[in-house]
Amino acid sequence: ALIAAALVAINPLFYGYAGAVLPDNSATCCLGLALIALLATRRFADPGTTLWSWSTRRAAGYVIAGAMIGFCYWCKESAIIFTIPAALMIMTAGPSLRSLVWIQNGALFALGLAVVFALELVVLRTVTGQWINRLTYLKDASEELRAIMLEQGETPFPRFAFASDQLTRWMPLSLWLLLAGAIGFGFTRARH
Repeated sequence: ALIAAALVAINPLFYGYAGAVLPDNSATCCLGLALIALLATRRFADPGTTLWSWSTRRAAGYVIAGAMIGFCYWCKESAIIFTIPAALMIMTAGPSLRSLVWIQNGALFALGLAVVFALELVVLRTVTGQWINRLTYLKDASEELRAIMLEQGETPFPRFAFASDQLTRWMPLSLWLLLAGAIGFGFTRARH
């Protein structure tokens, strides 16, 4: 927390973005709600859960998490990449990978995501009069936007590759910050 506070204190651009009306703020909020839903679902899961057992709380948690990632995508298309860590978390939430309960949990998560995607398709159809999928839609893009989209990729997989390339540029800095935070946490924990 101290490292994060120090980074914010020395970079006034964070304040500019925090006060601006940008999709990043609402996407972050939706992502936070998705993480809360995933963590709450995992925390209250029964350790003896099997593929055929059913829990309304667990089902609702994964559907809500999927829907929140979908709303995060509504705010910013690149946010769909968060399905990857969410899927990893769902896979590790069961008693073991051999229990296959993660397939059911993943299907519930995908259902929440699919409902939001379908809702977007219907809304865009109502507004524009045609079926539009934003992940692959380039027909009416301006030349500047088209050039950026062509650089980043026209379909989901090249966009994921572009996003991961951008993320790895900052990985060394993030790694050092995480290590410093872990060491600092160890010192503060030892005192209590």
